[in-house]
Amino acid sequence: MQERHEIMRKQKIMEIRMNLERAESISAALKSLHPLDHLQFLQNNLDIFRAENALEETVLNLFYRENGSFLADGHFTLWHDLFSECNRERFYSLGQPLPGDGAIAYRGSITDSPSGFCWTISNRKVNWFRKRWQDKDLGGGTIYSTSVRPEDILIYLEKDGEKELIVTPEFLDRATINTI
Repeated sequence: MQERHEIMRKQKIMEIRMNLERAESISAALKSLHPLDHLQFLQNNLDIFRAENALEETVLNLFYRENGSFLADGHFTLWHDLFSECNRERFYSLGQPLPGDGAIAYRGSITDSPSGFCWTISNRKVNWFRKRWQDKDLGGGTIYSTSVRPEDILIYLEKDGEKELIVTPEFLDRATINTI
């Protein structure tokens, strides 16, 4: 049984290596792997992703895949490090320009954590959270606010009625964040 398992493991490793070698790009190689291996593969191949101008888009896609509404930015240190590796101008170009010279951004947190990367400038979204969290039977949370300028954000996205931005790691290190 042990020997059979070892043979199957070696065959699987050979299959993965062949798929990686045949891939036309680092992004295609990533997609050939199991989704649970994507973050580690990215971390192990940052220079190749960067050289193929695929780092920022890959980080963004993995961030949104790994961080749902209730995951509180997943592994904060991991994302802090990955965002720090990205070219800010290239990352910013994946989204839309932040309206105006700056804005008040808001963040809701069920874990009382003001230091998250995702913020919104949508008053509609803030009011939705405020109403929802008034009823403690529906959960609870804290809403935070901060002032942001275009240079404080990695990307601003308007999609599906959302007005979301991801702030830079440097911004979080120096931001004044208020509870509202």
